[in-house]
Amino acid sequence: MFVYKQYNLNTKKDIRLSLQSIYGIGWLKSIYISSRLGFSYPFSLNNINFYNYLALIYILDFFT
Repeated sequence: MFVYKQYNLNTKKDIRLSLQSIYGIGWLKSIYISSRLGFSYPFSLNNINFYNYLALIYILDFFT
C-alpha cells in the first residue's frame, strides 16, 4: 500500500487514476506526472519499485 499525505493510493488501478484521488491533482496533472516519469497508460502501482515511488513523491511535492 502506498500512502501520500494521508491519501491511500489504490494499487489495483492505473497510476493516473490513483493519483487523481489526491486533492489538487486532477486529470491533466496526473497525465503530466505519469508521462514525466515515463509510465505508460496501463501501468499500475503494483509494478512500481521504491526508487520510482521516491521520484513520484518528489514530483508530487513539487506540484502540490
